[in-house]
Amino acid sequence: MRCFPIMLLFCAAPACAADQDAQLWTVFSASGSLHKQLVGSFDGVVRASHDQHGVASAEGTTMLGWRFSSHATLFAGFGLSRLHTSRGEATLHRGRQQLTLALGKIGGTTVGARTMIEERRWLGLGGTAVRLREQVRVTHPLIGKHTGLFVTAEPIWNLNSTVWGQRAGLNRLRSSAGLSFTIARRLRGEIGYLNDYDFRPRRADREIHAALTSLVLTF
Repeated sequence: MRCFPIMLLFCAAPACAADQDAQLWTVFSASGSLHKQLVGSFDGVVRASHDQHGVASAEGTTMLGWRFSSHATLFAGFGLSRLHTSRGEATLHRGRQQLTLALGKIGGTTVGARTMIEERRWLGLGGTAVRLREQVRVTHPLIGKHTGLFVTAEPIWNLNSTVWGQRAGLNRLRSSAGLSFTIARRLRGEIGYLNDYDFRPRRADREIHAALTSLVLTF
């Protein structure tokens, strides 16, 4: 359990954000073996915003992966995001490459990591934005194997700047904590709190406080 205080430090967002929003993030993900070491995954996210009085964005991502071992899987895929912006509705195309690692256990606590590279393009606007996302997730069982406490920390770095607004450097600190529980043999639910802090060099920083609900299917 020594790792939990460390992870909670990561989850503490910078103080005094000038611009804040309350949101609800609803997530569905499915993953599993397609043929031997070939695996597939799908992730869908809908974000409802208090400031925007409705759905702020919806996205879906499909990926194929190759499981090198029980500890490492490499994925590549493509996704679309539909966003409500100050200019109206916009579509964002996302390429994604991802390495998922099961780092093992410390006592009863499970530690995992994910390294992701994303390439993002706005329809009608030039330039491809590239960013790096590094996530660490810690899960500790509370009641046998069916219920657990999870904590995640995910710094996101922009690797380049674009004409449509991305600026190179640390872009976000996204962290969450909550409860994970078994619903059925291959279905798990999660509820919790997510903090998304957006560092904006030319405007006031933005902080999102989100209620997080997830369904995770394995096959």
